[in-house]
Parts: sequence; structure tokens; C-alpha cells
Amino acid sequence: NRYRELVDNLHNIVFQYDEQGRLSYVNPAWADTLGFSATESLDHPLEAFLYGDDSVSDLLGTRFGKALSHQEIQLRDADGERRWFDLSLRSSGAGGVGLLYEITAKKEEHQRLERLVRMTETATNAKSRFLATMSHEIRTPISGVIGMTELLLETELDPTQRSYAETLRGSGQALLVIIDEILDFSKLEADKLNLHSQRVAPARIICDVLSLLGHKAERKGISLNSTISEYNKQFEGIP
Repeated sequence: NRYRELVDNLHNIVFQYDEQGRLSYVNPAWADTLGFSATESLDHPLEAFLYGDDSVSDLLGTRFGKALSHQEIQLRDADGERRWFDLSLRSSGAGGVGLLYEITAKKEEHQRLERLVRMTETATNAKSRFLATMSHEIRTPISGVIGMTELLLETELDPTQRSYAETLRGSGQALLVIIDEILDFSKLEADKLNLHSQRVAPARIICDVLSLLGHKAERKGISLNSTISEYNKQFEGIP
């Protein structure tokens, strides 16, 4: 009849099973998808075609009139390869009818994305550990340089020597800030960065920049100057 013709032309697998769970009918999509002919499949339980240790006996025993939808199962094809399906069932007392919609490509893509996520997380964690170690290794000698510069500034120095020592101290402190910012970038990637607001004096930042770059500019014959009207004026900001 026309309903049988419709089922025979479906791309999804339609099957019937008896009260023992044995296949009593499979449409042509069964052979097209799994590679098993109807002759090889009929009178065999659906479980004979499962991949691995899955079981569907409880599902096939669903009580009369009860419908089951979107149950994922794994079947093996004629080459022994795993195929994923979305299974829907409706019992009819002495057996029932089922529909299998293949989702192998969807499952494989999902698994591929999961592997990529795990690889990304592993790489991110490794980078974070490296940055933390690098920060510690660099911070220790820089702290020593800053400490010795502080001691140097407590001695008698002429104005030029004091200017050089203060620039050295400022450069060391700026490097420590850069190291902290590198760690902040790592925290940002891990979604663990906490922003905080504090008072910032733009004029002091400008003076620090001029102090750091002034000697290099002077060697090139460049003069760096600034005009600041309110040196101590501060603003609220995120450094």
C-alpha cells in the first residue's frame, strides 16, 4: 500500500520488532545505512547490532501505547564501525515500531569540539603556569636592583648621579608594573581578572615617562619637555 511505499522510501531507518525484541521488518534505509540486508537482520534482536555494551531490552519492553523519543544509541555497521542514532519507539502490545535517525556526524563534530576545548584549556593553563614562573624569576633580581638603588640614594650623590639613580629606580619599578600587567593578561584569558579603581595622577605618569626616555632622547639630540599646570591633580581610574 502507499504507506508501505512511503516508509520504504524514507532516508531514516524504520523497523518493527516482536514481543521478544526481534526485528520483524526493516525498511531499505537499514541496509543502505548499516550495510546489513533484511535477510541478515530479520529474526535477530536489535541488541545484536549494538556497538559496545549498550542495551535496549528495557526500551523495547516499553508498555503498550507508551512512546519513547530521542534516546541516543550506538549501532555497528557491517564494517564494524560505530554509528550514532537518535531512537524513537512506540510499543503496540506484541512488539512495536521504531525510528532511527542517524546523528553520527553531529556526535563526531561534538566530540571534536570537546577535544579542542580540552586542548585549549591545557594550553591556557600551561601558559599561565609559565607566566607565573617567569614573573617570579624576573621579579626577584629586579627587586634586588631596586633595593640596591634605594640604598644608593641614601648615600651622598651629586645632582647628576642622583638623577641617574632615581631613573634607575623608576625603570625597575616600571618593569615590575609590566610584569604584573602580563599576569593580568593571563588572568583575563582565564576569566579571573578583578578590576579595581584607584586615584591616578596623570602629571606624575608624564614625568615618569620623560624621566625614562629623557637620556635616550638626549643622546639623539632630542629634547623632551612638558608643561603641567596642576601637578598633584588626581582622577579616579583603572590603572
